Amino acid sequence: ESSEIQNTESNLVLNDISDTEKQVINTQSGIYLSKMPDTEEKILEKIQIITEKTQKGDIVIFITNNNEYVIPDLELQIVYYRDGKIIDTDNDGHDVLVPENTVVSKLSAPESYDSFEVNTTIEWGNDNYRNWINNLEVNSNLGDDNVIVQFKNNGDTEISELEYILVFYSGNEIVDTSYAEDVHDISAGKEIVEEVSLYNIKFDRYEIFINQAHTFDEESINGNIIKETLPENIGRNTDNDISVSKEKEETINSNDDKLIAKIINDVKTESETEEPASDNTKNKENTNSTSTTTGQSNALKKAQSYLKFTNFSHDGLVEQLEYEGFSHDEAVYGVDNCGADWNEQAKEKAKSYLDFSGFSYKGIIEQLEYEKFTSEQAKYGADNCGADWYEQAKEKAASYLSISSFSKSGLIEQLEYEGFTHDQAVYGAEQNGY
Repeated sequence: ESSEIQNTESNLVLNDISDTEKQVINTQSGIYLSKMPDTEEKILEKIQIITEKTQKGDIVIFITNNNEYVIPDLELQIVYYRDGKIIDTDNDGHDVLVPENTVVSKLSAPESYDSFEVNTTIEWGNDNYRNWINNLEVNSNLGDDNVIVQFKNNGDTEISELEYILVFYSGNEIVDTSYAEDVHDISAGKEIVEEVSLYNIKFDRYEIFINQAHTFDEESINGNIIKETLPENIGRNTDNDISVSKEKEETINSNDDKLIAKIINDVKTESETEEPASDNTKNKENTNSTSTTTGQSNALKKAQSYLKFTNFSHDGLVEQLEYEGFSHDEAVYGVDNCGADWNEQAKEKAKSYLDFSGFSYKGIIEQLEYEKFTSEQAKYGADNCGADWYEQAKEKAASYLSISSFSKSGLIEQLEYEGFTHDQAVYGAEQNGY
């Protein structure tokens, strides 16, 4: 269940704010203001809040600041109702929300409820805080029973306190989140390695969100000192754009697109870990470097960055780059030169689908075509994904029986409708007790 609480635009004109009320102006980090520039209602109009329910019933809230300036303090309260009566509440808050960055809260829920509402308030304070999230380089990989997360401070200012959270997905549902973990005292140039436990979590991908990366050093943030250091220390790292990357997911068997600011990391087995870029890929990039525009070069980097985390078809990746703001020609250039083997992309995409749902041979081809793979690429993916279609029928039958009652003939008919052969459908039904 997903709902959007607020997503409208404000007519605030920042030029109306006097220079004395502007502490720092930086186009990549937003504006730090000493006074609230407008009413709370107007400011909240450009804060996007999306709620999603976990499999356990808790509520995960994604908050994105779409204002051009920093929000010092945003407080959340969730109220749960049953039969029209309040039965529980929970609270959380976030300090120093920079523009375009998404932060995450998980709010606990009672065992049962039939509705909820989220209330938000803004306080203007924390003048001594600065958020250095755009100085962070973040990488991660999957261990045997944990996620290894690496943070590197690429700026010149020590980060006093970093808070991050992982969101775990199975299919298109949130399974759970990690606790909001804190890391302290990351000096300039330093790398920190964290481990997040995967105990009792079954998932196929995860997202990493940085809720804060603060410094509290007053000597380095007051007066001209901070004004001189901000422009050279804050900047978006285009190779590891952790704060505003937007990945578009296609919901299986649905025409609805779900757009959430996040990083997606596909869970891979040891044999599927990332290989170094081939010489062919490097040569393509180098050959074109002298004649490419800045937009083409950045589109190429962004395409290669996406392919490190998940699988795309050619046209699907072009569409994603266009969504990121690249022109059609820039997006096509980036995708044409990223070195991807689209047959292999189709194969890996098929595997990722089969990790969390049962598909027939025909069904996985149709799903890959929906993802904009060509018919030939989709067929290659289905032929080479290693699936046992009889076992897939068994899994699909089990999933149907978990949500509804079927007779044997009805279950077989449903499996055949899903594209399984008659023999596969019979096998699936019989392996589930018929």
